Amino acid sequence: MNLFLVFIGGGLGSLARYGTGVLSKKIFETNFPYGTFISNACSSFILGLLVGWLALRATHQEPYRLLIAVGFCGGFSTFSAFTLESFEMIRTGNYLLSFVNIIGSLLICLAALWAGTCTAKFF
Repeated sequence: MNLFLVFIGGGLGSLARYGTGVLSKKIFETNFPYGTFISNACSSFILGLLVGWLALRATHQEPYRLLIAVGFCGGFSTFSAFTLESFEMIRTGNYLLSFVNIIGSLLICLAALWAGTCTAKFF
């Protein structure tokens, strides 16, 4: 059952990641990797919601953790794409854009995780 939960969550997260990438390319016409940026920030917020929600409940946590944290957030967020896109910006001389991507992603994702844990207290 655990493998099934991770499988389903990962598949849904990967589909959400793909959709975010496609949609962001249609909306933003720039070299900045908005799809990855948005996916990682949203995934951090969702993970924060889950962590905050689970912290308030002592029972039956493992299925939610496997489905949402390991599966969905694992498939939705993408550190490898973030790394590649940052590397490509550096390689092509877009140092400022790469710096904005790296520092901005770290700060926004940390803030999103924190906001998610705070928001979970209201549910």
